[in-house]
Formats: sequence, C-alpha cells, structure tokens
Amino acid sequence: MKKPNLLYILFVPLCVGWYYLQNSISTDSVFFYGFAENKETEINHDKDIYIEQILVVPGQQVLAGDLLMLVSRAEVDVALARSETDLAYIDKELELKKKRLLDRIELIETMKANRLEFFDLQIQEYEAQLATHNSLLEKLGLEQESSSEVKTRPLEEKIKQIELKKIQEKAEAQIEVSQLEEQINDLKWPAIQEKKKIEQQKSFVELQQGQLKIVAPENGIIGNILCKEGENIQSFRTLINFYKPQPTLVKGFVHESQLLEVDMGDELEISSTTNPDMTIRGKVIGLGNRIVEIPERMRKMPEVKTYGREILIRIPQDNPFLQKEKVSLAAYRTATATSKDIGHEK
Repeated sequence: MKKPNLLYILFVPLCVGWYYLQNSISTDSVFFYGFAENKETEINHDKDIYIEQILVVPGQQVLAGDLLMLVSRAEVDVALARSETDLAYIDKELELKKKRLLDRIELIETMKANRLEFFDLQIQEYEAQLATHNSLLEKLGLEQESSSEVKTRPLEEKIKQIELKKIQEKAEAQIEVSQLEEQINDLKWPAIQEKKKIEQQKSFVELQQGQLKIVAPENGIIGNILCKEGENIQSFRTLINFYKPQPTLVKGFVHESQLLEVDMGDELEISSTTNPDMTIRGKVIGLGNRIVEIPERMRKMPEVKTYGREILIRIPQDNPFLQKEKVSLAAYRTATATSKDIGHEK
C-alpha cells in the first residue's frame, strides 16, 4: 500500500491555520498594521532660479524662518542693478546741471563786481578832478564862483550817471541771479518725481529678491535635498522635502476581507509594536480608492502576499512614535455593534 504524502497532510492544516490567523481576529476586532509618518511638504519656487548655496543637510532640524538656501534670478539682479544705476545717473545729472547754473551765477557775480569796481574807479577819478578844481577855486576867490559852477556841474553829472549805472548793474545782475536760482530749484522737482518712480520700481524688484529666500515654513526636519549648488532650477520643481518633527499621520493597510469594517471618521486604537503599552487614539481621514499589495512589513504573515486598502489616520502631534515606526491598529467591536459602526466612538 502506497504511503500518503506528508506534504499534503501538512498543507491542509497550514491553510486552515493561515485562514484562521487572517480572519479569526476580525470576529472580535478590526486589526491591522501601519507605520507613523509625517505629511511631507515639498519646498519649491514659482520662478526659474539659480542655486547659489545650500545651507542645510538631510536630517537637520530647523526652526520656522531659518534660511535653507541662497538662490538668485538673473533678471532680478539685472533689474535691481539697472534701478541703482538709473538713480545714480539722475543724481549725477542733477549735480551737473546745478553746477552749470552755479558756475553761471558765479560768473555773473564776478562780472558785476568787475563792473562795479570799474564804475568806482571812474567815480574816484571824477571826484579827484572835482576836488582839484574846487581847491583851485578857493585860491582864486569868490568872484570866480559863477564860472566855477559852470565847470564843476558836468563832473557832478557824470558822477551821478555812474552811480545810476551802478544801481542798474546791481539790479540786472540780481535779477539774472534770482532767475538762475529759480532754475536750480526747478531742477529738483522733475528729478524727485523721476527718482520716486524708479524707487517704486526698485522696491518691487527688492520684494521679488526677498521672495527668493528659501526658508523653513515651520519647525521641522530637512528630508531629501533634490538640487545642488550651481544648478539652474525650473519653476515649481521640488528643492527640498520637509517634515514636521513628530509624526502626525499613520498609514495603515487593512486586509481586503475587512474593507467594510473601516470607514471615514472611525477612531482606532494605535499601539507601538515594540511597546504595546504605548497607545493613543487616531481618526481615519483617508481611504485608498484601489486594492494594493500590502507591504511585507505590514503583513501579519510577511512571507504570504496579501492585498488590502490603504488608509490614513490622523494622530495627535504630541504622540510618542518615531518616524516610520511600525504600529498596530485596532477598532474593537461591541456586542451590539454592526459592521458599519465598528471603530466609531460611542
């Protein structure tokens, strides 16, 4: 008589045992595995940029607002340089025009002084002639008074005419100087308006330049750095993966036989697989829309391929779990609970 094959004898109990392990727990609870993780933030920029310097390394903890990298945009640098050049040009042109007018004022003042000096010399000359003539008349006596008056009057008239010319010369020079000074004052207003316009443009460019700073959005940990120094990066390309310090989510995989046992809003009990006493509660906030192969680490029997649905559970920020730590999830049934009610808090 042929002996029975021991493999077949062992195969049936193994299958029964496997089926029991997969389903027996579900008679009392929904039980599956997951891992703690953070919601990943992708840091990018909405413009094409050039990476000047990277100031952080993967795994580094940073605070909100910390500078992560220095970047630049050629067009921003050019626009800023142009604004500064235009402002310097306006100042230089203003000073040059002002200097021309001041030089003209100085020339007028010099010419006026020379003319007045010339007039003063003429007056001195006529006054000297008049003094000499009067001195001679004193020696000749009073009988010559009528004739002396005839001779001195032209000299006195010339002196008066020169005095009038002096007054006229001063007035004309003052009018011209006042006009030039007004032109100097008038120069400022167009320059001020033009500078104001350029300053506004410069402020806008500086704002753009300020937005080039890549900073930490909040306290967290640097993940992968997806660029390098000296590289040109297209807009919206991810530069850095960023994580919060503590896990805020748990990603779990519920077996396909238990799909109806977990729903949005259900509360689950989450425990560390290495320390079962370390337990918190979380709330289901996401359900996958397809059946996927459960990762080997998340299977109840790692060597057996199983399939299920990915779910996402939000957990408190002050939780005790490490990043990527394996956890177990359970929603226990009560005697009167229905499948739909499992996991909801009563």
